[in-house]
Amino acid sequence: MSAVPDDIAADFIIEAQEILDRLGEQLVSLEHAPEDSEQLNAVFRGFHTLKGGAGFLAINAMVELCHAAEDTLGQARAGQATLQARHFDAAQQSLDYLQSMLDAFGSGSEPPRAPQQLIAQFATSGEETAVVPAAVAGPATGDRGPGKSAADSELISDDEFEALLDDLHGGGTPSAIAQRVPVPGPRSPVPAAPKAAAAPAKASEPEQTVRVDTKRLDAIVNLIGELVLSRNRLKTLRVRLRDEELDRAVSSLDIATSRLQSRR
Repeated sequence: MSAVPDDIAADFIIEAQEILDRLGEQLVSLEHAPEDSEQLNAVFRGFHTLKGGAGFLAINAMVELCHAAEDTLGQARAGQATLQARHFDAAQQSLDYLQSMLDAFGSGSEPPRAPQQLIAQFATSGEETAVVPAAVAGPATGDRGPGKSAADSELISDDEFEALLDDLHGGGTPSAIAQRVPVPGPRSPVPAAPKAAAAPAKASEPEQTVRVDTKRLDAIVNLIGELVLSRNRLKTLRVRLRDEELDRAVSSLDIATSRLQSRR
């Protein structure tokens, strides 16, 4: 377990308990209306926030279980998988295990790990997945497509950037994270550009990409975790001190931090 100040650990326990209480109702609502994207996003954010806080405090058992749930929910959000009854059963069961982990952490004990059978129940393999449109799907290995340079292939897309953030947030290993970054394939000849037509078609907008050091990502994720926990501590002090200027400052910080957490 991680050695952290008692007040930070206490703030995490309070926030995690609130999330677990909400997730129970949100999962029931989502199971009754699986097409409700707003409810799906809320459930996803709940597990994502739990995983981030647990990763900051090195509660690895909680990180592992939350990551399994978050990964399946993320695929459902992207239209790459359909949530099945067994996924909802696994999510509901995971709340009981997460509660046990949180209770153990609060008492100073080592949180128990969830059984691998439960984690495996979140898998989406073997299911029908949404078809990716040809315009969105990436080219096959070794074929970058017309006009795509070697420098472009070394960049990562927004989705890949968020996947790297998730891995770092959950304590992913550098080797596993490195596998997510696309490696340039052998250079293929670029066909000559056709002669300009009288009214050329409007070129499609290029996908936004970013190149960033994984160490910097790791530092950003850790700082976000510290910011959230510090905000929670200030909210507790605001209630206790009842100072008007402090109240305004904490309210502004709360809004900014909430926006940062929801930027997905």
